[in-house]
Amino acid sequence: MWAKSEYGSTTALTPGANPARRAGPVSAQLLGLGPTRSLLRLPAVTALTPDEIESGLAPAIQATLDPN
Repeated sequence: MWAKSEYGSTTALTPGANPARRAGPVSAQLLGLGPTRSLLRLPAVTALTPDEIESGLAPAIQATLDPN
C-alpha cells in the first residue's frame, strides 16, 4: 500500500531508512483530523482555517518525516 501512490513512492517523500514506518504516523495524523472536525465537531478544531491547520500540523509532520 505504501510503496506506490499517484505521487510516486513514499521513499521519495520520506528519504532515509524505513520510509513506510514514518509515512504511517503521518497518515494517522491527517486521517484523525477529518473525524475530529466532522464527527466530533470539536469547536477548537472546527474553527481552524486551512492555513491554521497547515501551520499547526506541518511541524509535527516534518518532524516525523525527517527525524534528524
